[in-house]
Amino acid sequence: MSVAVGADGYAVGSRRLAIESLRGALLWLMGFAGAFVFIEPSPYEFIGFVTIFLFGLTGLSLRPALAPLIVLLMLLNAGYVVALMQVIDDTSAVIWVLVSVFLAISAIFFAAMLGTNTEARLAWLLRGYVAAAVIVSLVAIAGYFRLFGSWSDAFVLYERARGTFKDPNVFGAFLVLPGLLAFERVLAGRLRAVIASGGLLLVMLAALFLSFSRGAWDSSCWPRCS
Repeated sequence: MSVAVGADGYAVGSRRLAIESLRGALLWLMGFAGAFVFIEPSPYEFIGFVTIFLFGLTGLSLRPALAPLIVLLMLLNAGYVVALMQVIDDTSAVIWVLVSVFLAISAIFFAAMLGTNTEARLAWLLRGYVAAAVIVSLVAIAGYFRLFGSWSDAFVLYERARGTFKDPNVFGAFLVLPGLLAFERVLAGRLRAVIASGGLLLVMLAALFLSFSRGAWDSSCWPRCS
């Protein structure tokens, strides 16, 4: 009897571990896809929809503390929908409102999802984010120096690096957090981590500089100086 109970418990534990691993992989993809927003809807929207749907199927707790956030976002987007009725024939306006609704759902999802197994799930997200930041930084640098030939124009705007973003300022802002995370590891990591993180930091700082975004420069430098 005890052997059967133990086997059942092991099977349940293994199933939960497999589901959480799948959730983690999708969270990594969400963090990674956030860098590719040159089209709307972007890959982030598609991956985010799949991730939210999976979490909903496998269990996502909406705690009472989330009620104010949910109500405010519902009211905000209800206002957007009412305003949209005046320009319903404008495709770009419709897409903007749909993306806004999705972002509101995403905000609720992140607030609920990070309420459980917070450290591990946040780590998955940030790893994907940093990986995307490094790849996009390399693309932006290569584009700025015309290493892609005629394709380089897709990654530069007004002689400023923009990577896979529509605007250099948004690109620069995207690099601030992963740059600070790499800087943290340079300060507190072991020798191997210091060398690896230092290399990644230099790549992101170069791309950040080539974005010529003063706001991103300021946001990146201020925490390092304080």
